[in-house]
Amino acid sequence: MTQRVSRSLLAAAVVGAIALTVPLAALGQTTVSAGASVRVLTGTFGGTETTHVVLAPVVLRADVRRFELSVTVPFLKVDSGTVALSQAGFIPMQGSMSSAPSAGMPMGGGGMMGRPWTGGTAPGTITAVPFSASGPGDVVASAGYRVVDHSFSGVQVVVGARVKLPTADSTAGLGTGKTDVAGVVTLRKRYDGGWMYVEGGYLAVGKAAGADLSNVALWSAGVGRHLAGRYYALASAAGSTAVVAAFGSPAAIGAGLGVKLGERLALTVLPSIGLSNASPKYGVTVGISSDLLRR
Repeated sequence: MTQRVSRSLLAAAVVGAIALTVPLAALGQTTVSAGASVRVLTGTFGGTETTHVVLAPVVLRADVRRFELSVTVPFLKVDSGTVALSQAGFIPMQGSMSSAPSAGMPMGGGGMMGRPWTGGTAPGTITAVPFSASGPGDVVASAGYRVVDHSFSGVQVVVGARVKLPTADSTAGLGTGKTDVAGVVTLRKRYDGGWMYVEGGYLAVGKAAGADLSNVALWSAGVGRHLAGRYYALASAAGSTAVVAAFGSPAAIGAGLGVKLGERLALTVLPSIGLSNASPKYGVTVGISSDLLRR
């Protein structure tokens, strides 16, 4: 029953996003763009098992006058995993942290994560059993409004909201099974030969039964600089406060290259490293994006 509901939500999100592009284009001053990427991550996430994650999101975005709308539909593959993906980063399964074996999302026993558990090394502790799973992840819809949009100075200030829908199979460890809601503020600046952005926000994390999860503050920043011809240098950083107190705060930095393949087509390659145990140790993202319509 849960999987049928999740698939229905996923299908509704995809159909709704595509259907929106038609009436939006008629409003004028509209750009519709699409992007797809593959992000490969690996790390122990504060535990003893190494988890490998492949995240492949498809993003459909529409800029209508000062409004910014987008839908992200991800595909997720987790190998030897003891963590679940959320908007606040990766949440450990209970028993996957040697220093805090009861922290994180519950496992087994008909709970949130339908995976078995075994007796721990000390009374009252549990040991997580690594698993592998793949399938659609949680869909994220976002909407924002540019309260400042100066074409001369290149400055934009966007106030927006994001909603994560529980479309992933939570029993397979592909999501938390709950809805998250975030409010964000983004500052962008374009200058000769480049751009930068800084973003901050607050995420209300959906509370799963048996899990002590905290709401978190989000932050991210990035810069781009034209090198020569079609090539751009890229750098980014992102993180949040801890969604599980014993797990620590995730943070990561990355630097890479962007290539303009055509008038409306761009390719990016961005390796990254984690700065804390709550983050992937290494990662690389390869993405492609294109404007589908401008009017």
